[in-house]
Amino acid sequence: MVDEITNFEAAREYLNIIISPYMETFFPFATDPFSSFTIIRDTEHIIDEDIRQRFPTIPPQILPKCKFRMHLVDEDKFGLEYNIQFFINKEKGLKYLGSCAIGKESYDLYCRHSFDPNFDIMFFSKYGHGDKDFSSGSRTAEAEYHLGVNSPLAVAFGMAVQDGLINVPLE
Repeated sequence: MVDEITNFEAAREYLNIIISPYMETFFPFATDPFSSFTIIRDTEHIIDEDIRQRFPTIPPQILPKCKFRMHLVDEDKFGLEYNIQFFINKEKGLKYLGSCAIGKESYDLYCRHSFDPNFDIMFFSKYGHGDKDFSSGSRTAEAEYHLGVNSPLAVAFGMAVQDGLINVPLE
């Protein structure tokens, strides 16, 4: 596990180095929501391929992921933010939403379709490299989000709303 963590952190550091040149190359061309979506999707794919080729000894399912989000700052100006996965995730079937820091703790945030018919989506926060360093919830995440609680699950729910995975009715 120690070698796995060391290799993951080396790949993560590589992502931290290359992310700025990719952003400077591709994102100035994002001028509307459609082109932004396309550029983000394609850039994430290019980065995934780059990191797979750079670190062929690391199994692809545990390579660090990055996530871009573009948002409108002014009427015609976009802002860009990105997240890079902090921790190894060996759990299959989870969609990486992004990462966040709350206080001094860092979290990777994920979601997947729920196997429980009462919930559409289940949210996960990972707070360490260990296989059991997860918390999860569905209704808790939604309730905390609507109450304005600053928790990892509430942030995950908010990211899913931003990504269009969840529709929140306007009040």
